[in-house]
Amino acid sequence: MINAIRAAKITIAVVIAVTVAFSTNAPGATYAAPPAQDPWSGPTDEVFADLINRDNLVRVWRLDNATGNWQFYDPRLPSTLDTVSAGDIVWLVIEDRQQFHDRTLYPGPNVIALAPLPPNPASGSASDVFAELTSGGNLVTAWRYDNPTGNWALYHSSFPAHANDLSTVSTGDVIVIITREQRQFQGQTLYVGTNLIILSSVR
Repeated sequence: MINAIRAAKITIAVVIAVTVAFSTNAPGATYAAPPAQDPWSGPTDEVFADLINRDNLVRVWRLDNATGNWQFYDPRLPSTLDTVSAGDIVWLVIEDRQQFHDRTLYPGPNVIALAPLPPNPASGSASDVFAELTSGGNLVTAWRYDNPTGNWALYHSSFPAHANDLSTVSTGDVIVIITREQRQFQGQTLYVGTNLIILSSVR
């Protein structure tokens, strides 16, 4: 009796194994692979592990546009930024130049969005992109930081053209926008004061 039960178990196991192998390899078969891990989301020390392991990360800062509060992560100190998510905009301060996913980080501050860079970014005039904000007198200034050089470029609607060195912007750009009123812009909420946003359109 015991031998019969063992034989039955072995037969069932073989049938299951053959069925799984056939269903996942047969033409036209569908197989749900486990979801790929999102490299941009998770505990802060895991998302930036490559920088930490090379002892290159000094600090990470993230601004909450709604409250105006900053959170930070420092691998050497108790920190307030425990997790990050895809789409977050962060300031990374590092010691040495290093590749991080699809971009290069430079010594000192770097502002990046935790998302893949657009493969074919479109460009447009800053005055056109920010027109809906300037027309209502809501935009104070817009700034863009250049990671390689550490230089800032400024756009202000009331400045003459030669005083605005931020004349062209591109999709995927991280922009610091200072506004007077809360409103929507490119699907993102702008709050009174300083906001960090990602440009999704230049039309």
